[in-house]
Amino acid sequence: MWNFECDTEFGMLSIQGDDQKLCSISLKDPEESILAGAAVDLRTIPEWASQAIGAILRYLQEGQGDLSSIPLDWARLTPFERTTLKEAQKIPSGQTITYGELARRIHRPEAARAVGGALSRNPFLLAAPCHRIIGSDGRMRGFSAEGGIDLKARLLQLEMKSAGQT
Repeated sequence: MWNFECDTEFGMLSIQGDDQKLCSISLKDPEESILAGAAVDLRTIPEWASQAIGAILRYLQEGQGDLSSIPLDWARLTPFERTTLKEAQKIPSGQTITYGELARRIHRPEAARAVGGALSRNPFLLAAPCHRIIGSDGRMRGFSAEGGIDLKARLLQLEMKSAGQT
C-alpha cells in the first residue's frame, strides 16, 4: 500500500493505492495529513499510479480530464454504492444532474435519498464525481468532502470555466 499527498488550492489531496488500483482519493484539511509533510517519490509507485496522480492534479489545475478510466478498488463498496458511483462517472465535466435523476438512471427511481447516502460515502472523490449531483431545486446539497458545499461549488466552477460555460 502506498500514500501520496500534496497541497492544492482545494485542500490536501490524499491518494492511497496498491499495485493495481486506487483505494481512496480525498481532499482534506492540510493539518490532517497522513504523511505530515513527507514527500513521496513517485518513482516508487507503479507507473499507472503516477499517471493517475498526474491526471488528478491536472484536473485540479485545469478542471478537465477524464478520470473515469483510473483503476479503482470497488471491492469494499456495496453493490448499490458501486452502481451509484459508476453512474456518477458518466456525468460529463461541468454538467450536473439531480439525486433523483441519478436514482432513475440506476433504475431505482424512489431511491434519491439512498443515492445521496451512497455519494456521501464516496471514497473516490473526483474520479467518481459526486460533486456533479445537485438537489431537485437546482441548489447545491450535501457534500461530505472537507470543505462541504463550498468545495462542491468550487469544483463545478472550475469545470465550467474550463468548458467556457462561465
